[in-house]
Amino acid sequence: MTSQSGKMIFIVDDDKDLLATMTDFLEFEGFTVESSATAEKALKRLDSLKPDLIILDISMPGMGGVGFLREMAGNQDIEKIPVLVFTARANMQGFFENLEVSGFLAKPCSQADMLKCIEAIIGKEEVIEETDAGTTHRAGGRRRILLAEDDGGARQRLGECLKGIGFDVIEVMSGPEIVERTIVEQPDALLLKLVLANMNGDAAVRLLSELPATRGIPVVLYDDTGSNPRNWDSLGGARRKFVRASEPDVLLEAVNAVIGAGR
Repeated sequence: MTSQSGKMIFIVDDDKDLLATMTDFLEFEGFTVESSATAEKALKRLDSLKPDLIILDISMPGMGGVGFLREMAGNQDIEKIPVLVFTARANMQGFFENLEVSGFLAKPCSQADMLKCIEAIIGKEEVIEETDAGTTHRAGGRRRILLAEDDGGARQRLGECLKGIGFDVIEVMSGPEIVERTIVEQPDALLLKLVLANMNGDAAVRLLSELPATRGIPVVLYDDTGSNPRNWDSLGGARRKFVRASEPDVLLEAVNAVIGAGR
């Protein structure tokens, strides 16, 4: 059980069974929980509620989750409240176009993953008030890196090299997994192959760059086939690096460079 005394979560979802389950779980974890079954009612309740986080279902009758987000964006009294979106990950890119959200989780998800994501978002919002986004580091322990590579042999070689220089490695094989695991795990850096299943590495970086909880994480994107990332310059800076190579020594040097740039 976590210590979350005083933190309020507002759940907006039309699934009554899910509402009951989530409410019981989050109250057990120490949160104050309020809920609404429609986006329209939720907006009215925000006239008086001041939650620390909104957990939002996308597929609801009426204006739905997307309409709710657009209404929030036009209201200065509530537009800064962090929102965690529940959505099917296969469709997630369309939901986030021009909409400000703090994170997403694919339905269904485990209670452990939900709690990690909530704590990451609420914790990040508290840190941002005192320091620039992306400048914090995990206290103690080993650094963690998310490695996205769909070739098993290459993934194993890179993973062993990363572990050899002190990283704990989170391994994934597709673009949607990059986004989902980054939000939940909050790694210290990302090492991503450009061309991946369902969503390329550069598309995943663009999506993560729109989320306050993940936009500051250093990224190395790599490719040795001649492909180019889309609009990479707009995501650039010292903490974003594209490498035209796949050799472990070259990639490890790039990882150290982007991590060092944030210090």
